[in-house]
Amino acid sequence: MTMAPIKYFSTVAVLLSVSAISFGQDHVKIEPKWEKDFKAKLTHKFDIELDQHKAKIDAQTVWSATMAEDGYTLTIHHDALTIVADENEVTPPYEDYKVVFDKKSSVSSISGGINGSNALRMFLVGHFFAPANDVKKDEAVKWELPPNTKIELGTLKIQTTFLGSAEVGKFKGYKFKQVVSEEGGEFATEGTYTVTADGHLLKAEVTFKGMPIPDAGGDAKGKFTATVVE
Repeated sequence: MTMAPIKYFSTVAVLLSVSAISFGQDHVKIEPKWEKDFKAKLTHKFDIELDQHKAKIDAQTVWSATMAEDGYTLTIHHDALTIVADENEVTPPYEDYKVVFDKKSSVSSISGGINGSNALRMFLVGHFFAPANDVKKDEAVKWELPPNTKIELGTLKIQTTFLGSAEVGKFKGYKFKQVVSEEGGEFATEGTYTVTADGHLLKAEVTFKGMPIPDAGGDAKGKFTATVVE
């Protein structure tokens, strides 16, 4: 499928460089924010196991943001989606993700995704939780996010380690190791995320477990990868 060119970020400067002063330093602060005309295109892959069943998901997505006074809404549109379950291609209905964030960049609501999946936890597998403060290289920081009954999410325990500067193709960013677990449930993730100073995902390599798939009647484990498209 031929993809129409899009504007990945609001300016070429954001795409191609983090300033020489900040890039390569031994500490960093990630401050999630979105520009009015932000757009980015990424590829995603899920390798999923549930009991004796296996599935693969390959997707091409376009991310865009709509600003509001009390936060912003992130839309993840699937330009292409292929799902192979037990070697058979399936085509369940799916809708664009609509993820609403508050001013503190915490998820306040979510809708859409692949029919029969758990949209929230599937999204969280690829979501980088930015530490609130400046972090030093190779130092692990730990914190918790309180439960959110509105979206049926338990307390999240998070540990993040800044690994240093990293490049993904022509993009420059910062690489982190992150471990997340949900209190009172089996959902957990562990992997590496490379993000820009604005918190935009450039690359992720993550393992997960306890991801509910309601239509399959159980919790899945597997691997997730994502890469920004140049």
